[in-house]
Amino acid sequence: MQTSAQKRKLTVSSPETCPSTRTWDRILVVSNRLPFRVDAKGDGKPVIRPSSGGLVTAMSPLLQERGIAGKWFGWAGAGEEEGLDEALRTRSSTDNFEVGTVSLTKEEIQRYYLGYSNEVLAAVLSDEPDMVEVKKAIECWPVYSRVQAKYARAIFEDLRPADIVCAQDYHLMGLGSALRVLGSQHLIGFFLHMPFPRKKVWRTVPQFRLLLRQLLAYDIIGFQIGRFQSNFVDAVREYLPEAAVQIGPDGIASVSHAGRKTLLGSFPISIDVVEFERQLYQRSTQVNIRRLKEMVDKGEKPKIVFNVGRLDPKKGFLQELRAFKHMLEQHPDLVGKVLLYQLIIPNKGEIKANREYKEEVLSLARAINETYGLAVKQAYTHMSRNRYLAYLHIADVQDVPTMCDGMNLVAKESAIVGNPLTVTVLGKNAGVAEEFAEHAIIVDPKDTERYADALYVALTMKAAERRRRKSQLKAIVTGNDVFHWWSGQQEQFFQRLWSERFGA
Repeated sequence: MQTSAQKRKLTVSSPETCPSTRTWDRILVVSNRLPFRVDAKGDGKPVIRPSSGGLVTAMSPLLQERGIAGKWFGWAGAGEEEGLDEALRTRSSTDNFEVGTVSLTKEEIQRYYLGYSNEVLAAVLSDEPDMVEVKKAIECWPVYSRVQAKYARAIFEDLRPADIVCAQDYHLMGLGSALRVLGSQHLIGFFLHMPFPRKKVWRTVPQFRLLLRQLLAYDIIGFQIGRFQSNFVDAVREYLPEAAVQIGPDGIASVSHAGRKTLLGSFPISIDVVEFERQLYQRSTQVNIRRLKEMVDKGEKPKIVFNVGRLDPKKGFLQELRAFKHMLEQHPDLVGKVLLYQLIIPNKGEIKANREYKEEVLSLARAINETYGLAVKQAYTHMSRNRYLAYLHIADVQDVPTMCDGMNLVAKESAIVGNPLTVTVLGKNAGVAEEFAEHAIIVDPKDTERYADALYVALTMKAAERRRRKSQLKAIVTGNDVFHWWSGQQEQFFQRLWSERFGA
C-alpha cells in the first residue's frame, strides 16, 4: 500500500484510466452531520468541538492518525452554519482531513432529518414498525430524495478521478444512486451503523423496494454483524426477484442487480484503543477520576452502575430504572450501597416521542429517590471527554441496556478504560453482544425481573471473576480495533474491487 503522499501524485482523467500499479487517491467520508459541532465561546466567537457518537469515534482517527488523504462531507447542524466558516479557520492543525459542507433548509431539516430519517427509517431499523406513520413516510419521501441529490451534487463537484466514497448510515441510503445518476463510476461504499431488520419489518417502509434498489447502486454495503447482513439478503430475495444473490468460494456474499455487483460484508465497528488509553492517563482525566472517587468514598462508599446514551427510547433508560427499582425491592440490603448514574445526552431537534420519553425517565428516577433516598443520579447534558472517561473508569458495573443497536461502542470504550474490576451488563440486541457474549452479562431489558437479577449478580460478583471477565473484554477490543475495522476488513473489499476494475 502506498503512502497518501504517493497517492496524491495521480493525475488521470477518469477512474477507468487509472494505472494498474496505483490505488485510490482520497477517501471521501459522507455522513449526515460533520464530525464536530459549532459552539460559541465566552467571547461570542464560534469554536469547533468534537461530536459524540460511534461514527465520529470510528472515522476520525482513520483520517487523522493513519495518514489517509481524506475529506469529510456533512451538514453543520441547525443554527451552526453562520459561524462555520470562521470556526473552520481556527481548526486544530492536527485535523488532517478537509471538510465539505452541505446546507439544509428548515423544510429539509423537518422532513429529511427529523421526519423520514429519524421517525421512519430509524424506527424500522430499530424494529419498531408500529412507530412508523405511513402518511408521514409518503409526505417526507420527496424531501429525503431531494437531500440525497443535494449531497451527491456537493460530492460530485469535488470528486477527483481516483477517489473512493464511504457513505455512512441510514440518512444517506440513496446517495449512491444519486451519484450514479450524475454519472459517477467511482467506487462507492455504504456502512449501516444501525441494525437491518427482518424482512417483514422492512416492508413497513412504503418505499421498501425502491430503497433496496437504491442501496444496490453501492459497490459495497457493510453491516455491523452477520445477522443484519442476513436480514438484508432475505429482504432482497423476497422483494427484488430480479436480483441474484451469490456466495463466492471465499464466502463473500454479493448481489447482482441492474448490471452492477454489490459486495456485502459484516464489519464490527470499533474504537482507537491507543487513543482511549492515552486520554485515560491525561492529567485532566486523572483529576476527574480522583474527584469522583472522593465523592463516592464519602458515607457508605456505594458501588456505581453507570449508563450513558442519547435520549432515545431504544437506549433502555426506562427499563434500567424499572430493573434497578425491582432489585432494591428484592435486596433491601443494597439500599444506600449502590448508585445508578444515568448520563443522558440530548439531541438537537428532539421529536415529540423523545420529549415524552424523557419525562417518563425523569419521573421514575424521582419516584425511586423518594422511596430509597439518593439511589439514582441523572445528568441531561453533553459531558467533556475527560469527565466521561472518568465515569467509565470508576464504574463497578457498566450497564448498556440498549433495546436495539447497531453496535454500541460504549461497551468497547468501557472495556479499555474501565477499571480492572468493571463488569459489563449488556442488552442482548446490541451488535456488540455478538463479540462480548461469553464475558459480559447478557440481558433482555424488557424482562424486569431477570434484568434486576443480572444487576445483582454483577454488583455482588467475586473480584477474581470480575477481573477475568474484564481482561477478556479488553483483549477482544484490543485485537479488533478501529484500524482493523478499516484496514483488515473494508479496505480489502475496496482493494478487491479496484483490482477487478483497474487491474491493480
